[in-house]
Amino acid sequence: MLPDFLKTKEKLGKMLKFEMKKAHSRHLGPFADSPKTIIHEGKKVIMIRADGSTDEMNMKKAETEIEIKIEEIEEMTHMKVLDKIDTMARELAKQMAKIGYKVIERATEEVGNVVSVDGTISLNDFWELYEKMHIDFNEEGQPSGLRLVAHPSMSSELEEIYSQIESHPRYQEIMERKREESRVRENNRALVG
Repeated sequence: MLPDFLKTKEKLGKMLKFEMKKAHSRHLGPFADSPKTIIHEGKKVIMIRADGSTDEMNMKKAETEIEIKIEEIEEMTHMKVLDKIDTMARELAKQMAKIGYKVIERATEEVGNVVSVDGTISLNDFWELYEKMHIDFNEEGQPSGLRLVAHPSMSSELEEIYSQIESHPRYQEIMERKREESRVRENNRALVG
């Protein structure tokens, strides 16, 4: 009988878990930067928004599996293992992103932050969007955490609009107002202590 190689299995397990996390993060797109929390029990989560309001949600399940056939094992290389992990991570990320977009859609509809665009997106649509957004700023006073997610077919249209946005006086006016709103929020925040 062969020895069990417990330490080797543990080390290999850690390496595979590390590779899985790396691949998963790579495929999550805009959700990769979202805060993560380990929940050890229960079936619901409570999201606490910046304004103090809460939203209770049932947890959703994302799962996938990979199959390694016996005849594949003899030819299994490090790169083939990483490809299997990448395939699994991509599928999990796809499911999680789908859930995330549904949560965002529901939340924005509930608070009235939806900007409907008929056909072509315009500069005015962006002004309306910025007006409705809660924007935080970093220590240098620059907007932080803003990310635009769109279908690749819109890239040239969005590039053209983006080339006009930051130099536009309306953008500067909106950002000054949002910077002041952020400063007031920070000053009114209750500190734990």
